[in-house]
Amino acid sequence: MTTQDNTHWRSYIILPLLVSSISLIIYLADPQASELLRYQRHLIAQGELWRLVTGHFCHLGAMHLGLNLLGMWLVFSLFPQTLSLKTGAVILLSSMMACSSGLWIFAPQVESYVGLSAALHGLIMGAAVIDFRQHVFTNSLLLLGVLAKVLWENSPYYSDTMSTLIGGQVLVQSHLFGAVSGAVAGLILLVWRRVYIKKERIIA
Repeated sequence: MTTQDNTHWRSYIILPLLVSSISLIIYLADPQASELLRYQRHLIAQGELWRLVTGHFCHLGAMHLGLNLLGMWLVFSLFPQTLSLKTGAVILLSSMMACSSGLWIFAPQVESYVGLSAALHGLIMGAAVIDFRQHVFTNSLLLLGVLAKVLWENSPYYSDTMSTLIGGQVLVQSHLFGAVSGAVAGLILLVWRRVYIKKERIIA
C-alpha cells in the first residue's frame, strides 16, 4: 500500500469510526445521555441548540442503533473514494442540521426525535450526486431508489412496519429532509470542486 493509499484509507475510515464511537458511548450512558442530548423541541426553544445535532447520535435501543450503524458502514463502503473525511463530514452535518431545522419549521407537532437514519439518507444522496458521472447507472438507481422510498414513506400508502422492530415510530418526514439536504450538499460540493480545480488549472 502506497503512502497516498494509506492516507486515503485513514481519511475514509475515521468518520464512520467517530460516529460509531459517539453513538455507542451515548447508548452505553443511557438513559441519562439521551435526556441531555436528544432532539427535544421545548428544550431547544429554551436555548439548548446542541440538540439539533446531538439528537442524531441518540437511539431508541440496541436494534435501532445496530441498524443505523450497519447502514452507515454500508454507505461508506459503497463510496470509499467519494466520502473522504471532509466531504463525508460536510454532508453528514448539513443533513443533520437540515433535518432538525425541517422538523422545527415544518413539523411543530414533533416533540422528540433520535437516530441517524435521516443523516444516512442525506449521506447516500450526497455521495451519489458527487460520484454520479463516474458510475452513472449505479448512482441513478441509488438516487431514484432513495427518492422513491421517501416519497412512498410520506404518502398515504405507507405502513410503519419498522416501529415494532426499533421500539418507536419511524419519523418519515426526517428521511425526506435528510435526503433533500444531502442532494443539495452534494451539488454544492460538486460545483465547488469544479470551480476549485478550474482555478488551479488557470493558475498553473
